[in-house]
Amino acid sequence: MKKSQFKKSSRKNSKQQKKTPESLEIEKNIHSCVKCITTFEEDNISIDDFFDDYFALDYSIERKRCSSLIFSYFRNKALIDYMVNNSANKLNKKIRRLLVIGTTLIHFQEALHTPVIVDVIVEIAKNQFGRTKGNFVNAVMRTIGRMNIAELKEQAPKSVLYNLPKFYYKNLLQEYSANEVEALTAVYQQIPALTLRTKEVLSNEEINDLDLSLLPLPEWSKNAIFYTVNNAQKLFNSEILKSGRGYIQDPSTVMAINLIDFKGSENVIDLCAAPGGKSILVAEKLTSKGKLTACDRSERRLKYLRENFSIRNFDHKIDCLNLLNDEELNKANESFAPQESFDVVIIDVPCSNTGVIRHRPDALWRLNNKSLNEVIDLQQQIISRAAKLVKPNGILLYSSCSIEKRENSDLVAKFIEKNNDQWQLQKELQLLPTTDFDGAYGAIIKRC
Repeated sequence: MKKSQFKKSSRKNSKQQKKTPESLEIEKNIHSCVKCITTFEEDNISIDDFFDDYFALDYSIERKRCSSLIFSYFRNKALIDYMVNNSANKLNKKIRRLLVIGTTLIHFQEALHTPVIVDVIVEIAKNQFGRTKGNFVNAVMRTIGRMNIAELKEQAPKSVLYNLPKFYYKNLLQEYSANEVEALTAVYQQIPALTLRTKEVLSNEEINDLDLSLLPLPEWSKNAIFYTVNNAQKLFNSEILKSGRGYIQDPSTVMAINLIDFKGSENVIDLCAAPGGKSILVAEKLTSKGKLTACDRSERRLKYLRENFSIRNFDHKIDCLNLLNDEELNKANESFAPQESFDVVIIDVPCSNTGVIRHRPDALWRLNNKSLNEVIDLQQQIISRAAKLVKPNGILLYSSCSIEKRENSDLVAKFIEKNNDQWQLQKELQLLPTTDFDGAYGAIIKRC
């Protein structure tokens, strides 16, 4: 019995030795990507959170390869699912995950040979599900490998062409014209450039050394200084980020803060502050007479906020506060966040993320009408509680990274209507995503 087992093991090891370095790397990448998609589908975990947890501080080539494949998948998910659905019916979830990864590798990744990809996928399938299902996967993968993307797009429905869930495509058509939806979804599928904001203009020498390009922006930026990063490694190896002279953020993130006409002496509280992009901008606008309290419900996220404040020598207060937790809110009211005590209250609310799909392509596929209604209910609770902290004649800044009217202008209008004549809309602005910046919404509501 032991002799038989030894022989079987030897045959397996002999077969493994025949694997090429290329096939071993592909297999390793596929396993990581299967884990990512499984976590996304079963636990509703964002791919950003998956990478932070699964790879932790590991920024190896494996993480980069997995990230590239997963982002390619979600930027083309509707078409990839369409291809797999046209090739097989009633698929086991685990087999389906292998097939969509294989399809992504073949049609949406460069520098990989189709036969090698198919062989690796088939071998994984045989090892996990047996020879019969492995042969089935082999047949499906070879069919997919022969597909012509251009021909498929000619017959695919619009929601597939635009890489949208069907329900969300219908939602968009209710708010925007067909041409606007087409333009919007074209932007959704683009890979965004890395952008750097600095408080002061960099020297020509630094711009050249770091391979940066000055990014012109519309009037709402109020001349905020942004650069397109052409070589990320040069930036990360420099002192710009470590010294606090620069911060990586999308240009749209400054829009809402720039709606406020700061004098510099305001008492400000940012209730959804981590990781710190908006709070840093606020701190830069305040004088020594101004005061900023930065809060977030997550102690883990506040770690990054503290680091960002520390390297900039900001001594503003940072506290953990879940605005929707009655006990925490009551304690905050009795200590650092009394009701009716702030000139400016900022809430960058949790949202559908429909303005930042370039950066978070998986967000659309975690969204449905039920989850959208749930996030709107959450936003309504947040704005109602945050409003109690605003002093008379003070302002409430409501912002989101959504392009949904129900989360933005409609919600703000309902809040004002509900509170009779206590609040007045001063300003609001909706940005739609472009090739240069994400979508975002901001509204200034003044307490009368």
